[in-house]
Amino acid sequence: YPTPEIQRVFLDQLVLRLAQQGLDAEKLSFLHQPDQARLRQAKHSLRFLGLLQGDLAVTPLGDEVAALPISARTGKMLLEAHKRGVSDSVLTAASILEVGAIHQRDFPACLAAANPDSDSDILTQASLFQLGCKVAAESSSSPVECQQRLSALGLVPRLFFKVLETRHH
Repeated sequence: YPTPEIQRVFLDQLVLRLAQQGLDAEKLSFLHQPDQARLRQAKHSLRFLGLLQGDLAVTPLGDEVAALPISARTGKMLLEAHKRGVSDSVLTAASILEVGAIHQRDFPACLAAANPDSDSDILTQASLFQLGCKVAAESSSSPVECQQRLSALGLVPRLFFKVLETRHH
C-alpha cells in the first residue's frame, strides 16, 4: 500500500487551518496518524513564521496564509513578495517549490545550459521554466510538438505544465 499522504507532506497548512478552527492537531485522532514530532515541528515552523502564537492563536498574517492553497511557508513568501513588489519572480519560484523539479533527472546538460553561473537550484529551475515558456509560446499550434520540444530540452512536460498551472492560480 502507498504511504498515506498525511505521512508524506508538510503539515504546516493542516496545523494552521485546524488552529483557525480552534483545534489542536496534536490532540486529534487521524485515520493515518502522523508522527507527533512532525506535528510539533509544524507548530514550531508556524510560530517562527509569525503565523501562530502559542498552540492555537492564529495571527492575522496566519489567516491570510491559511486562505492560500499552498504550504504555509510558501504562502508567507508570496505575501512578503507582494508587499515588496516582487511578486512575479517569486511566484515562479514558489510554484516550482510547490511542484518540485521540472527537469529530467538523467538530463544534467539542461541544468548547465539553463543557468551556468548559478549555484542555486531554484534559480536554475526558474531559468528552465522560462525556457519552457518560450518553447510553449512557439509551439502553441500543436500540444504534441510542444511536449516533444520540452522533452528535448530536458524538461518533464507534465511537471512544467503543473508549475505553469500553479503559477496562474
